[in-house]
Amino acid sequence: MATMTKTTAGLNALRDANSGATNPKVFYIALGDDATAVSTSHTKLINERFRKAITTYATGATGIITAQIYVEPTEAVGITVREVGVFVGSTASSAANTGIMLARMLYSPEHTKLGTENMVIPVQITYS
Repeated sequence: MATMTKTTAGLNALRDANSGATNPKVFYIALGDDATAVSTSHTKLINERFRKAITTYATGATGIITAQIYVEPTEAVGITVREVGVFVGSTASSAANTGIMLARMLYSPEHTKLGTENMVIPVQITYS
């Protein structure tokens, strides 16, 4: 599983959660088709094409959470997945570019989603 890079905005959301100013819950995983290098200054995917609410959460070793979405055969057809983002906060919704992007990673190897397949997209976030 590729490493997620936490964004500055995401780290600030986690910080603000300690004062009750924001909801740090991971709500959505989004997929995009741009392979621009990851930067901590990103606040959204470069070209978001699909977004879905988290299907499952699991905690692992200390400070690690794994979240995933299940993409059905009829969803995201034809999208070449190159980037994945995790979105938190009360402003996150099913609409593209909403919420605070906690982290972003490049999806490797890139994959073009077919209408005959399902996909499971897991992300592992380490809090350290």
